[in-house]
Amino acid sequence: MKHLSPHQIFKLCLILPVIAVLCSFLLSPGITDAWSQFRLPPFTPKPGAFLILMILFTLPNSFPLSFLARSIHFERNKALKLFLVSYFFLFFWPILLFEYQVSIFALVWTVTLNLINGCLFLQLFLIRPKSAFWLLPYLLWCVFLCCLNLGILILN
Repeated sequence: MKHLSPHQIFKLCLILPVIAVLCSFLLSPGITDAWSQFRLPPFTPKPGAFLILMILFTLPNSFPLSFLARSIHFERNKALKLFLVSYFFLFFWPILLFEYQVSIFALVWTVTLNLINGCLFLQLFLIRPKSAFWLLPYLLWCVFLCCLNLGILILN
């Protein structure tokens, strides 16, 4: 990525989580049906608000991701791989829960996502502590997803 300017790298890092979330929701067209079929916990947002919140809580990841993409730190590749694995898990979570309605597996999936995010936070904290704190909204959102998934599992 040395031939891209820092501004172009940041744009790419900004687009990556948005594409992951939007494609995930496009591949699970039954999300609104599942929303009406499930008994949901009282803290559950509406489907449209849920999509917007999911995008908003992943956007701050762009700052540490763009830093890592430009970094020459020897641990950079490990952290970049953790970012990609995290987005992979985030991508498939709505599909598993709302399209296939496998709530137990989706819960295990979100717990794994949270463990990956914890490792990502620690890895990024070792590389650049200030960048790691940009992950906190995303970490909290993934904990919320896990609580939501657990609430759906208990209520259904």
